[in-house]
Parts: sequence; C-alpha cells; structure tokens
Amino acid sequence: TTSRFFPTFPKQIITNDKFIGISSNGNFTYDSKPIRFWGANLVAGSAFPDKSKAWFIAGRLRKLGFNLVRFHHMDNPWSSESILEYGSDTRHLYPATLDRLEYIISNLKSNGIFANINLNVSRQFKTQDGVPDADSLVQMAKGVTLFDPILIALEKEYATQLLTHVNPYTGLALVNDPRSEER
Repeated sequence: TTSRFFPTFPKQIITNDKFIGISSNGNFTYDSKPIRFWGANLVAGSAFPDKSKAWFIAGRLRKLGFNLVRFHHMDNPWSSESILEYGSDTRHLYPATLDRLEYIISNLKSNGIFANINLNVSRQFKTQDGVPDADSLVQMAKGVTLFDPILIALEKEYATQLLTHVNPYTGLALVNDPRSEER
C-alpha cells in the first residue's frame, strides 16, 4: 500500500440556495450543520490570476483541502493589478481585473470553495475622489472611513459596484452568491 502525503478532497457540491449561517453558540453552519473553514489568501495581484491558470489554482486548492479563499488587498495602489482603476480617481472598477476575479471565483465555486471578499483594505483615496486633503490620510484612511461621510459614501459606492455586478461566469452578483462573503 502506498501512502499519500496529502489526503484527497473531492468536490463538495454547495447549492446556490444555501448561505453560511451562525449557530446560537456562535459557530458557522451550512444547511444547519456545523462547518469549518480551511482557508488560503489571494492577495493584491494574485487575486486576479490569468484565466488559463484559474482552473488549476482552484483544483489545487481543493486537492489541498481548502474550502475558503480570502481575497485581500484587491483595492491596492502598489501592485501591477488592482480591482480599482487607479488614474485620476479611485471610483471605478478596472474591467480587466474584475473579469479575472469573477473567473477565478467561478472556478473556486465549481470546486466547492467559498470566497471571502475583503472590501476596505488598502485603497488610497485621492482629492479627485472628492476627498479634501486626501494625501494627508495615513494608513490607508483606516479608522477615518468609519466616521467621515465622504469616505463612507465612497466605500458604499465601491461596495455597490463590486457586490452587485453580475458575474458572467456564475450568473450571480456576489451579494446573491452563497459562496461569497463580504467583509
């Protein structure tokens, strides 16, 4: 008998009508049953892999037993790729990275892997966004986004654009997709 270093994790079907819940004792549930997550991060530019590699990434993550991927620093200004189209302002999604994000999400979904979408992480607001003295905001405006009405409105605008856009590969907007969770 040969032993394997990694166990085999078959595809787990996650139906489109079931969302993750929280039990009365504070644990995650799926279809009223406890569920645990074993997650990986796709950070900054890695959140938008080339479409020719998406199937392989999703399949490998499943094979390694992952059932959750956290998409982190997608709104960054420093890598070669961002979900935001950095230019004169930061108020528009970048169509090319949005398409690749939606494609990897569809591949993860077909492998039974949930997506955790981090919204406000590393966005660098600009005066062209309507933010006075934007260049004086430190640490990516962390904290300030909790009480400044302009920044709150900009974050809501971004969240609405990203979460309500219908993914052409799944036919669902993230807000309606049980395999995604927004933070």
